[in-house]
Amino acid sequence: MSCLTSRDIFQISKYFKNTSDFFNIEMVCKKCRENNTNFISNPIPLTPQNLKIFAYIKTFNVYTTYYFKEAISFFSNKKLLKVNYMYPTTYTSFYNNKNKKWIYSNVEFTAQDFATFGLPIPNKVKSLGKMCFSQNLTITELVIPNNIQRIWESCFKGCENLVNITLSNNLTYIGNGCFEDCQKLETIKFTQNVIFLGEKCFKNCFKLKEVILPPFINMLGTETFDGCYSMSNIVIGNSVTSIGSNCFAGCKQLKSIELPQSVYFINDKCFKNCFRLQRVVLPKFLKKLGKEVFENCLKLSNITLPNSVSSMGEYCFKNCDLLKEAVLSSALTAIPSYCYYNCKNLRCVYIPQNVKLLGNVPFKKCPKLRSVFFDGDVIEFGDICECESVYVINDKCKNLAGEFKRKKQKYKVYSQADNETKATIERLRRQTDYNEMLYRTHLTQNEFFEVSKYFKSVQDYINSEFVCKTFRNNNERFNANPIPYDKTSWKVFKRITNVNVYDEMHFNVKFKYYLLNKMVTIWYEVDNATVVNNHNKNWKYKNVKYTKEDRVMYNGTMSEGVHSLGEDCFEQVASICKFVIPSTISRIGNSCFSSCTNLCTIRLSDNLTSIGDYCFCGCKKLETIALSSRTCYIGKGCFKDCSQLNEVVLPKYLPELQNEVFSNCSNLRGIELPQTLQTIGERCFENCRSITEIAFPKNVQNVFQNAFSGCQKLELMYFTTTMTSVEKNSFVMCPNIKNVVFEENDNTISLVFDNVFPTTFWVGKTNKKLLCETKNNVKEISDAPKKVLERVEKYRSLFNYTKEDLIENTQVKNDQHKVDSGLEEQKESDFSIEEQIEEKQNAIAKFSLYIEIPIPLE
Repeated sequence: MSCLTSRDIFQISKYFKNTSDFFNIEMVCKKCRENNTNFISNPIPLTPQNLKIFAYIKTFNVYTTYYFKEAISFFSNKKLLKVNYMYPTTYTSFYNNKNKKWIYSNVEFTAQDFATFGLPIPNKVKSLGKMCFSQNLTITELVIPNNIQRIWESCFKGCENLVNITLSNNLTYIGNGCFEDCQKLETIKFTQNVIFLGEKCFKNCFKLKEVILPPFINMLGTETFDGCYSMSNIVIGNSVTSIGSNCFAGCKQLKSIELPQSVYFINDKCFKNCFRLQRVVLPKFLKKLGKEVFENCLKLSNITLPNSVSSMGEYCFKNCDLLKEAVLSSALTAIPSYCYYNCKNLRCVYIPQNVKLLGNVPFKKCPKLRSVFFDGDVIEFGDICECESVYVINDKCKNLAGEFKRKKQKYKVYSQADNETKATIERLRRQTDYNEMLYRTHLTQNEFFEVSKYFKSVQDYINSEFVCKTFRNNNERFNANPIPYDKTSWKVFKRITNVNVYDEMHFNVKFKYYLLNKMVTIWYEVDNATVVNNHNKNWKYKNVKYTKEDRVMYNGTMSEGVHSLGEDCFEQVASICKFVIPSTISRIGNSCFSSCTNLCTIRLSDNLTSIGDYCFCGCKKLETIALSSRTCYIGKGCFKDCSQLNEVVLPKYLPELQNEVFSNCSNLRGIELPQTLQTIGERCFENCRSITEIAFPKNVQNVFQNAFSGCQKLELMYFTTTMTSVEKNSFVMCPNIKNVVFEENDNTISLVFDNVFPTTFWVGKTNKKLLCETKNNVKEISDAPKKVLERVEKYRSLFNYTKEDLIENTQVKNDQHKVDSGLEEQKESDFSIEEQIEEKQNAIAKFSLYIEIPIPLE
């Protein structure tokens, strides 16, 4: 603090969130004592406890209706210039206000306002309220003015005559079901500012033909475009990482779709009943395909999974009538049940070596199936379809051969198969190994060069020059080697000027002599001492690790470009009080700062992605820590026994909290769990005696044993709609739990409270079953006292709850029944078998599905 001026301190204090922070800042030193008197408006909501802190403000910012009368009474004798309403207020309240000192910063145009004032939308309005224009049959066209920033849930739902709508240039948020059942809506143009598109947003927009999504949307929710029968073209931005269930289900006119490389997950029934879908370009790094993703895609004749796919759901390719070959990902370890059910033209399947589990009859009702080749020895599998002369296995698969004999299933070993079968198997095997696709595409010289950057072996580069004359000098175009440089590959890449060194295996004295006059980039991990002792300016290091030995040798001095801190690097260094981790650091090893008993403040790198096990364990004076938004892994016991730790800001995209992460953090007052969190490990918050309440976000599915045991001040727990299980003893030795709130849930909730006796369980109306080993009161949330309701509303707002989340919705089932009932008729009358011709410009995109990206070249 000594380095900061009073002005700097004031600027920092604008971002405080708690009343205690404003109290404490004035106790630090003399220049901070009158810090709070500098505020001309209150940066946080006013309560009876903090009114005196901001006694000199000129503008009263009203964030909520709570304590409003007390605050106005307090400022009645003071010269208050303005009252600024920050929370959503109706346009009627704004219109009827006659006090010129009152400012409304968040005016919402509600259904009642529309009934009173009609159109056009006033200029002072910032958002359109829930169901504002819902079921309105008179609106055919509408221009939303640029002052609108948010459109809330179901705003235009059921506007059956709405044909055209122009969105605001400043629009950022479009809520769930916003344009659902707008059956005549033909076009929609988004601005680049839109960052959120809700679930069911355009469901059943029958005439919507084309959509170009804004570039900064990172997720497409459930049923976003479900039932858009006329949808023929959609462009998805490069920020989308996940596509929700039923997102494009029933888009009957959709023939082709190219998914961006950013997509990792495609969830259940995503393209179900897309009857005319012929071409799908899957992203290179796709990890998961859900259940029934391509079910009833009758015209899909060719699709190859990228080698990053490690999980597939049941019935994934059910009823894909034109699918002839199944080329599976080499990363798959299991093939689910009924995966290729009723694929009438499926003829050959290649199952890679890594597959160890085969589900029940994955190829059932595939009458034209000629050969299924097992390249690896499957250890476990269910029932298999009884087909003669279908199964071909590798000669080394002894376990599989024994299982076939036990089930009296006919099979052949590879050496006994006919030449035609062998040729088919070899072609599919090469295709899975990334090579066959190269020879089956017609590429230009430049296209081939781009493709060849992703080859894996020297032999691929040697063989490629014999494909045709066009490619003969391809290897001479490389400026840097894309694969490890050794005694074989250096002959292939003679003219390179930059050398990439990927491993230390071939980095001998002779090789170093060869590199004297070349630019060298070293990608494998080296310690800090290696970098310091190297005096060759032509060498660059991309993966430098700072170890415990480096710290001792160089007295804590780091060289530029250090990317990770090693295990035990600063363990038990009592002299460290403050520490700033350089921005280049992306990983911190296990026990790196363990038992640094005097460490009180640490500033983490903005690029930090991983923190190892027990990294800050035993740092008893550490008080606050803010983790980078890029951090996706926090190791077990990371902050264990940090007894003075009182505030932690967790990253937004953290999927899991490991065991004992905050165990024995007795001073930790409260923590906001990120909405992406799915699992809370054993003893994660054990003996956090200062936590008073905890709210579990939507995605949290499991809370493991003793996760909150010994939280003696814990009074309130809030469980969301998707919570399914809490393990036994999770809240043992929490004697002060008074209120446990469960939101609406269509599933059975199974909770076991061992030695825990809450005063009341507050549940939603649609909870089917609540199992508890106690005889406590079970009441509806609507009957809860005011304090409990305030907390519930806070968490609902925090987790973006909507009415669709809190009521049972049977419309999905009804709509799906309509689509399914018309399936056979569509099969027989609407479609004819057409041969696909691959266009030249799609060659690279299609080939990229087979490859894995190496470390990028400079």
